[in-house]
Amino acid sequence: MSLGTTIYKNRKKHHLSQTQLANQLHVSRQAISNWETDRFFPSMDNLFELSTIFDISIDNLLKENDDLKDEFEKQQIIKNANFFNNFGKGEELLFSLTLIFIGFKLAPLGLAIPIIYWFIKVKTVKKAKKYEK
Repeated sequence: MSLGTTIYKNRKKHHLSQTQLANQLHVSRQAISNWETDRFFPSMDNLFELSTIFDISIDNLLKENDDLKDEFEKQQIIKNANFFNNFGKGEELLFSLTLIFIGFKLAPLGLAIPIIYWFIKVKTVKKAKKYEK
């Protein structure tokens, strides 16, 4: 069963119109229609809200829908990369110096903190660039 069908069946089960569901999610009625016809996928935030409204797990919403699971993972990676990319040069320098200072205070293992941060940042940004192409 597709995600759209799952959303449609759960919406009907809870006696909600597309407009009522749209109002709860703060989206347009057309967005609900597009989700139900599998033209577009809901965002991660909307998936969380749908699972709450329908009182089912996200896993049940995504069950048997590998395309959506891949899209969901891709959105998460891009969101994480945007977190790193939103730092300005000055902010990143200040944050890095803070990590290094903390690392020295917690030496010798504390010195791994800035290294781990940079490793995660580089890996996440590289992955996101691959998906954005």
